[in-house]
Amino acid sequence: MSELKIITNNQRRELLYYWELHQKEKDEFDWIEDGTEESYIFFRYRGNIYCLDEFMYSPPAQKDLHSWNGYLSESYFSGVLVRWPIEDWGQIDTDYVIVGRYYQ
Repeated sequence: MSELKIITNNQRRELLYYWELHQKEKDEFDWIEDGTEESYIFFRYRGNIYCLDEFMYSPPAQKDLHSWNGYLSESYFSGVLVRWPIEDWGQIDTDYVIVGRYYQ
């Protein structure tokens, strides 16, 4: 098995509410039921829009991913990672996520 590679610039990405998305972005989430839109949170990364609800939050079997809070597999060999940024005083900054990608 080849070594897992993780790429991130550790840049904070602002979390967005449904009403902040462009109509074209909203159309990508046709699985969201009317009246529940405000309960979902999104972010933009590499020209795509992601919903945090699509990410798995259980620890993955791959030990290299344990420092990340969630992952979304995009193929058998690659995916997107998220983690909550920690403020200098130790609290989680819930307005942002740090995003990366992994591949083998």
